[in-house]
Amino acid sequence: MSETTYQTFPESGLAVVRFVGTVTVDDLEAVRLTLAADPLFHASFRGVGDMRAARFEQDLATYRAYVERLAALGQRSAIWALLVETPRETAFQMIWQNLMNPLQPSELYITPEAAIDALGASAHDAGILLARLADPTAPLAVHVPPLRS
Repeated sequence: MSETTYQTFPESGLAVVRFVGTVTVDDLEAVRLTLAADPLFHASFRGVGDMRAARFEQDLATYRAYVERLAALGQRSAIWALLVETPRETAFQMIWQNLMNPLQPSELYITPEAAIDALGASAHDAGILLARLADPTAPLAVHVPPLRS
C-alpha cells in the first residue's frame, strides 16, 4: 500500500498526485475515486502524477484488467504528465498509454521541469508546481484514503 497524497489548483486547472511506497491497482482506484469526489477537482484538469518514490507492485494480468475496465467506462480526462524513474513503472505506463489514450492521455517524464512544460503551465503555475515536486517523498495537501475491502 502506498502513501498517496494530492493537491489541486482549481484556479489553474492543475493537480499533482504523489505516490510513495508500494503501489497497486487499489491505490490507483483510490486516487480515481477520491479525485472524482473532490469538489475542487475536475476531469478537465491537467496534472502531474509523481511516482519517483514509488514502486508499482502489481501482476501484469491484474493491471491490464484494471486498465481495460477503465477504458470500457469511457471516462475522459485532460493530459497527465507522469514522473517515473524505473523501467518497471515505465513499462506499466506504456500499457496505460496503449489502452487509455486518447481517453486519458498521459506521457512519461523523468524531470519535473519536463513534465510541467508538457502541461503548458504558465510561468507562475510552473513555479508553484516545481515547489510541490521538489521533494518526491513530501506529502501534499490531501491524503488519499485506502479502498475499503
